[in-house]
Amino acid sequence: MEIVYGTVTLTGVIEQEDNQFVSYCRELGTSSCGDTVQEAIHNLSEAIEVHLDSLIETGELQRVFK
Repeated sequence: MEIVYGTVTLTGVIEQEDNQFVSYCRELGTSSCGDTVQEAIHNLSEAIEVHLDSLIETGELQRVFK
């Protein structure tokens, strides 16, 4: 297995929908929400972390970022 190191920039987008703030990362297709912008960012960060951990555990990380 080849190990490659590098940098990836992920984009977080926040949009207000009614009384909620929806946050999503286009590159990973990961989303979350919160009652405030800060909460939406925090929740998205946690969702991204879970998504990346899952990709690592399944051996799919390199394929996704190729």
